[in-house]
Amino acid sequence: MPKGPPPTWRARNKDWDHLIAASVNADYARLVYAGVPDKERAAEIKRGLFRSAKAFGISVSVDTVKAEDGTLQLHYKTHSKAEARAYVVAKYGDNPNAWPYNPRRRHTA
Repeated sequence: MPKGPPPTWRARNKDWDHLIAASVNADYARLVYAGVPDKERAAEIKRGLFRSAKAFGISVSVDTVKAEDGTLQLHYKTHSKAEARAYVVAKYGDNPNAWPYNPRRRHTA
């Protein structure tokens, strides 16, 4: 008997996949998402970009910039995982314990 569809609360939101794909298809270029009206919407879009990048298996960096017309712009760039790791090692050194976030560190209560 086939399995049913996944529960709706676990369904992945694919609303921002096209932005990540556009950056990847442009050789990991830095792109701009303009016309964001407020900080709450900008935060929502940033979360969507991070979730979509994770689903693609890549990294993304996002900067919020205030435009001259009063709206916000999101400048985002995708990176391969290897490129992202190399950046962290270059910035914080080889010792993962000195990094601000170490994904392999055990959780301490």
